[in-house]
Amino acid sequence: MTFSIPAMTRSLRSRLLLPLARRLIAQDAVEQQRIRADRESRALAEQLAIQSRTLTTILSNTPDLIYLYDDQLRYRYASVAGAQMLGLDITEMLGRDWRELGLPAMLMEPLEARIRRAFAGDGAQTHAMTWPTAHGERHYEYLIIPASDPAGGIQAVVASARDITRHRQTEAALQEREQRFQTLFEYGPDPACILDMQGRFLEVNLQARLQLGYSREEFLQM
Repeated sequence: MTFSIPAMTRSLRSRLLLPLARRLIAQDAVEQQRIRADRESRALAEQLAIQSRTLTTILSNTPDLIYLYDDQLRYRYASVAGAQMLGLDITEMLGRDWRELGLPAMLMEPLEARIRRAFAGDGAQTHAMTWPTAHGERHYEYLIIPASDPAGGIQAVVASARDITRHRQTEAALQEREQRFQTLFEYGPDPACILDMQGRFLEVNLQARLQLGYSREEFLQM
């Protein structure tokens, strides 16, 4: 059997070029896929960077005190307001715990106990703290939240505190007014009573009880 040289050349070319073309096509597909993945990765990284900057801006400008603790109770983040309340700079706080920073044990130990409970899996915790300052006491209400990873492990704990000093002061003023009213009502010089819409006694002062000869309990049962 004989073959012509041109026919052999075409057959050889087919055997050599077709696999090469397939490899080139496959490599090009892989390269295009890598390029698309790189573009998507860069776009995702840019989106995450934008979100991170936005979140940092929000947290830096919130009046709330925000702290992030690792499992050794070291500060991993502190908002501007949070650092200022402690009289510290953010950079000196990061990577250190409250003992290394010289914060008062009487105030920090109860907070530490709450944070440890959150790390132990007890869920969100609340805590009230009164912090002495040069301008008087400030009252804070803490919300302590465990931060879980995708596997469910607790990697960090976030503590967010809000200044409730004005609210506490308002409550104290209302309680003082109520106590003052109760004193004036109870020990006033004239008989006095408080009735509901049906005319039943709700409260009777001392002079009314003395002059009418009934006890408070007897008045309230009338």
